[in-house]
Amino acid sequence: NAEYKELLLREYIDSSEDSDILWALYLLSGKKLSKQLSVGDFWEILPELSGIPLWLIEESFQISGDRSETISLLLPGNNNNKGGLSLSGIMEFVESLKDIERSAKTEKALNILKKLSSTEKYYFLRMISGSFSVVIEPGTIVNVLKSKYKLEEVSAYHLLHYLDPVQHDLRSLLSFYRKYKETLRVYPFNSTDEPSNYDFGNDELRDWQSEWKWDGVRAQLVYRNNELLIWSKRHGLLTDKFPELFELTRHLPGGIVIDGEIIAFSNGKPLPYNILKSRMSKRLVTKAAADAPAAFIAFDIMEYEGADISNKPLSERRVLLEKLIASTGNSDVLFCSPVLEIRTMRSLEELKVSSHQNNCRGIILKRKNSVYSAPGSRVSMVNEPYSITAVMLYAQKGAQSDVFSEFTFGVWNEEEFITFAKANSGLSIDELKEIELFVKENTLEKFGPVRIVKPELVFELQFEGVFFSRRHKAGLTLRNPRISRWLKDKKPDDAGHLSKLKDILNAGS
Repeated sequence: NAEYKELLLREYIDSSEDSDILWALYLLSGKKLSKQLSVGDFWEILPELSGIPLWLIEESFQISGDRSETISLLLPGNNNNKGGLSLSGIMEFVESLKDIERSAKTEKALNILKKLSSTEKYYFLRMISGSFSVVIEPGTIVNVLKSKYKLEEVSAYHLLHYLDPVQHDLRSLLSFYRKYKETLRVYPFNSTDEPSNYDFGNDELRDWQSEWKWDGVRAQLVYRNNELLIWSKRHGLLTDKFPELFELTRHLPGGIVIDGEIIAFSNGKPLPYNILKSRMSKRLVTKAAADAPAAFIAFDIMEYEGADISNKPLSERRVLLEKLIASTGNSDVLFCSPVLEIRTMRSLEELKVSSHQNNCRGIILKRKNSVYSAPGSRVSMVNEPYSITAVMLYAQKGAQSDVFSEFTFGVWNEEEFITFAKANSGLSIDELKEIELFVKENTLEKFGPVRIVKPELVFELQFEGVFFSRRHKAGLTLRNPRISRWLKDKKPDDAGHLSKLKDILNAGS
């Protein structure tokens, strides 16, 4: 789990040289190394190097299922527990391979492999073949950097993102981020309350500013000292994910911090959230930007021309925000969230219900006289979630779990079930134990970690919306599906139909 990974990383940092720490951070943050050699280069000569016949090597591979692992175990060399090179030494060697011929690369690599333990051989082969990858969330690394080096969260993300172990040394990096922490400073995001805490009347509405609740990624746009930052409440540093926003630096004055929402946006209209979500998951940023253009919808400003204005009333901040956005000209990527004309609770409810037509989630109300961080100054009024009755078809164990906790559900499509959603939340521990027993007794087929089970258990799922999808068999995907409850009194015949989901999809298009 994340806590154990943090513990291991702290122990590594405490016991390692600075140069090794930089390379470890570089690799653990998910950065890819260029391919210098293929595992096949070593596989072809493994019988000669190991003295083991090819048929026996192939049998070993059938057991391990990984050529790098098979080579690391069979190749002669330093097979004790302690290797002969540091991580930075190995990485310097990998870097040195870039400009030499392939045959010379193989010979040099073999000389290094002889000095490494079996475990180190495995990772070395992964590195030089460009296939090294790890599963660790950036937030886990950031937590360690914050506690170990007393860095601000944004600075830790920034360090990870722009880290180059060849060009940087650790002490200089830490000195830089401590010196320039003001440039990278962000504001704590203000929060919203539930409408149940308030009793609005038509008279009180005049004291509140009404806006759409946009369906995207909440973020702060920071521009200081010619440095643009896009800081997300949930996703960390997103600056390089949205290159189209860099055009704003030609128009914005320095010392600006804007609060807003990044949304998928084209031809003057918001697009469904799943388009933005798909874009953020892709590595090729330029192509992703072309396929799914985005815009920053600004709804507040906390810093203006270097001055902290977060303690000014919202009404004054709004004037400055509109002035700032007007100064950028007719930008295609920066817009001011419009203030909605709402005079009665009835018109508020009508607008909330119709918000999905604008690809929004509802309405948000803000006190006009409130400072940015004032508690109770923002009320979120979102539409009720959709729901559907579904049957569990597949079950698998979670990445950090020993019990079945990830499930795929189906609904009726003519005379058979069709899969349409995955969910992994909403059940109690006792319910998961009960499902565990059911899966063990009712598995029809196995595909790796996935169990296809008898379609007998019925659940209610809740979700925020339906989007068109070419990737899914049902032709659609759900926004934030989760298990609402286990319907033990229902039978598979009671499950919903795909046509209901298509009706929701068509109503929102």
